[in-house]
Amino acid sequence: MNSSAQRRALESLLADEDFSTRQLVIEELRSGKAKNHKLVEDLARSVHPQVALQAQSILSDWQGLEGGTVSASGNCQGLQGLTPACLKDWVQLESLCWLLVQTEYRDYEVKTGTQILDALARKVLQRYQAFEGQKMGKWRALHEVLGVEEGYVGDTEEYYSPDNSYLNRVLERKTGIPLTLALTYVFVGLRLRWNVSGVNTPGHYLAAVEGTIFDPFFGGMALTPKMLKERFGDSCLESGASHYFSATPFETAQRMMSNLMNSYARNGDDERLRRVGTYLQILQEKQH
Repeated sequence: MNSSAQRRALESLLADEDFSTRQLVIEELRSGKAKNHKLVEDLARSVHPQVALQAQSILSDWQGLEGGTVSASGNCQGLQGLTPACLKDWVQLESLCWLLVQTEYRDYEVKTGTQILDALARKVLQRYQAFEGQKMGKWRALHEVLGVEEGYVGDTEEYYSPDNSYLNRVLERKTGIPLTLALTYVFVGLRLRWNVSGVNTPGHYLAAVEGTIFDPFFGGMALTPKMLKERFGDSCLESGASHYFSATPFETAQRMMSNLMNSYARNGDDERLRRVGTYLQILQEKQH
């Protein structure tokens, strides 16, 4: 069998609806790194999202966790599959976000998006010079640049638009849903080595930096313990402790996929609904 025919056969098997069939193929490929490496690299560039993700998982297993970076092509590198154990930092989640973008926007240059985030980080750092050493100084710099100057805010007119779940469209339109707007702050924080994280509150995703919980949907507005109590109840967030509902990148990835599936379901877009459902299935299967 020539290499093209072999690749087509493997693509068919990796796209099979039967989980057991896919796992057998994955394990066979994974066990033969020396002979299969070039083939798996080719599969990782497949136009079939499920095939590409599973091939990336194999490459990640081979490369090992410690090599995790966001590559120029936007693919997830250095992940041992999409599992809670290894999709554990926000750098790797950003890589996954760009991979998701490329499945929908095939011609999109990831470098365009990363340059926007780089530029935002530079602005935030410059603004922070005025607040350095002050209480809530990092939040103020993020809020003033992203929320006020740049105008990133929630989409109240077309909340359920799929655009609001794709990082490239959020960066271009400067509007989105709570989760993707929060990730914009998180990914800017990454570039500054700041501890900006997601807060996995019920129904409305938030973000936090240095103990300050804020709402990117409303321009990065800081939330006081009283406001949090009014929104989420007495026991929620332990009167404002940001670690109480601290989100993991893996949990955030699942929530992101669920949001996108909800958008496609509302639009009656069954093809894309099935596609994103496959991503979520892969994540959940790896979780167990």
